[in-house]
Amino acid sequence: PSSPLKSLALAGRNPTRLTQSLEWASRPNPPPSSVDILTADTSDPDSLRRLCTQTKLILNCVGPFRIHGDPVVAACADSG
Repeated sequence: PSSPLKSLALAGRNPTRLTQSLEWASRPNPPPSSVDILTADTSDPDSLRRLCTQTKLILNCVGPFRIHGDPVVAACADSG
């Protein structure tokens, strides 16, 4: 309740795997229902731009960054 974050989402290529990861990481308590699952893929620039227009902050965990990082940075720059 005291967090300055008003919303939180996870994004990746596979929504099912993201949901499973969130459930695993939140054990033994169920994950908060307020965490949205979004689909984005570094090989799909449109999906990255859609992601960037929905957020103010992206924590990029894509890897290896030298291969998959540039599309994420470009989408962030394009989206302002």
